Amino acid sequence: MDFHPVAIDTASSILPAVKYILGLDISPDDKESRIAKVINLIGSDFYTQMFDANSQVFDSTAIGTTDYSQMTDQIDNLATKLVRQHALSRVIDPIVQEFYDSALGKAQEEAFRNAISLDKHPTLTRTVVGKCCEWCDKKQGTYTYPKGEDFARHDNCDCLFTTSGYNSRNGVLNNYVKHKNTPARQEHLVPTLEKLRQTEPTETTVALSQVLEGQRKEAKIGNLHSDAAKTLGVNRKTDIKITRSAALHMDNSGHFSGTGFTVNGHDDSRPLTTKNISDISKIVKGANRENTLIGRKKYGNQRFTILGNAEDRQIVIVERTSRKEINIVTSYKVSESRCEKYIKEIQG
Repeated sequence: MDFHPVAIDTASSILPAVKYILGLDISPDDKESRIAKVINLIGSDFYTQMFDANSQVFDSTAIGTTDYSQMTDQIDNLATKLVRQHALSRVIDPIVQEFYDSALGKAQEEAFRNAISLDKHPTLTRTVVGKCCEWCDKKQGTYTYPKGEDFARHDNCDCLFTTSGYNSRNGVLNNYVKHKNTPARQEHLVPTLEKLRQTEPTETTVALSQVLEGQRKEAKIGNLHSDAAKTLGVNRKTDIKITRSAALHMDNSGHFSGTGFTVNGHDDSRPLTTKNISDISKIVKGANRENTLIGRKKYGNQRFTILGNAEDRQIVIVERTSRKEINIVTSYKVSESRCEKYIKEIQG
């Protein structure tokens, strides 16, 4: 769907009001102030309508718009430019049109971000009109997961922006997941998510799948028993939780698949097996004085290192955020020497 004609109609409808103000016998500052108010009022309504219209095209739930507020400086500059151009007896129509094209582009961009966060796959198609410059010619084409720069226009640009979208990632509702990952992150997570599905679902594997996909910010993976609760200084039946940030940190460190994410990630030569992943909650529930090392505080929260099976040398680091909640920080396998060091520190 092409919303460019709507921008043209809106610009045409506001021009009489702008020209009326320009013709008043008042100071330039007063003209700029009045024009800015008119454009801001109409522009905000236009922006909201365009955002909602694009959201309907993408079949994505509209959320509160925020980007229009960032155009305040642009509106003030526009008002100043209109007053100056009018004083020089120059045509102002293209200037107003350019503003609404820009507002349309920002509304479409925000609607795209919203749609992508809901795993819709909208597309942007740029088409040139008649003769065009080299820059516009290079920009034309169809974009999936477009960036802000893909919506850019230069002065007096009349390129057409056409948008389209569809409901699910692959057209199969059973496979539809509303993840909040970038395409690169989602691709990197594929081996981990497949690994989590290779075993019978447990509270831990389901929770990790949900937070890694972005369906939840945090998920519960069990409750502490009395002995573990006493060791960690929390209430009995305290929730054990894994947050999205902690899960993604483990992914960055390669603890799930062996390969870290991005150039700043770390590879792990002994990544966690499906059993190790399922054992995370079991290890925390088994915390006691013989396997738990009191660590340093971070951001005011006490941390603990809990040793699991001696053969696997798996550890789980947790953080006490309150008397009713323990959060997983990370879990991985340590070297034999590191494991022995932890044991000595605990014993000694």
